[in-house]
Amino acid sequence: MLIIKPGILAFYSPHILADKHQHAALQLVWPGTQGHWQLNTEKGTGPLLIAPQAEHDLAAEQCWIILLEPLSVAGKHALQHMNGQLLVSLPGLASAADSTELLAALSHLLGLDKQAFNLQITDSRLLRLQQQLDQCFNGGCIKPSQWRARDIAAGLALSESRFLHLFREQMHMPWRPYLLWRRLLCAVQALHQGKSATNAAQDAGFADSAHLSRTFRRHFGLSVREAVQLARN
Repeated sequence: MLIIKPGILAFYSPHILADKHQHAALQLVWPGTQGHWQLNTEKGTGPLLIAPQAEHDLAAEQCWIILLEPLSVAGKHALQHMNGQLLVSLPGLASAADSTELLAALSHLLGLDKQAFNLQITDSRLLRLQQQLDQCFNGGCIKPSQWRARDIAAGLALSESRFLHLFREQMHMPWRPYLLWRRLLCAVQALHQGKSATNAAQDAGFADSAHLSRTFRRHFGLSVREAVQLARN
């Protein structure tokens, strides 16, 4: 079971073993009624929030693994729950049986409305850019050959420095790490739709499938194929 939306990647796994890694996303490990996890040397059975860039390994059984972009509405609210801590347990959060229950429970937990998992952008130029990127979630991934900052800036009638400043100001994340996040999600979706690893890597702008897998493992602690296989279980 896999959820891919702008700002969120989530999948349910009967078993996951991720090597030590760190990533820009905020992570929620959410066990089912019989689930449990071990993070570094700590063990637990309840939901756990992991701060962005916190280095960790993870072994978990019967858990939802949820990754939130810190710049998304949901990510910002989740960070408020962290209060500067690297790990925060969330007692009282019920397990979810399916994706609809998952998003509803997350929205309730974080005090969000039904638009929680969409990005909030006030600048019309960045909104147009976001809409272009979101085409990837409608089955038509845009190859990022022209996604260099200077090309994007020119298309928005901005200088490169102004674009980079505006993007960071609006999105609370630099352009290049954000674009990499989106490319990784694009590749996961392509594989989940049945494309070959080579085609998925090409669609998302990676040199080849090995490059895609190395990059995904560096960010999430497992290969992109393992993530997709877990999502299909």
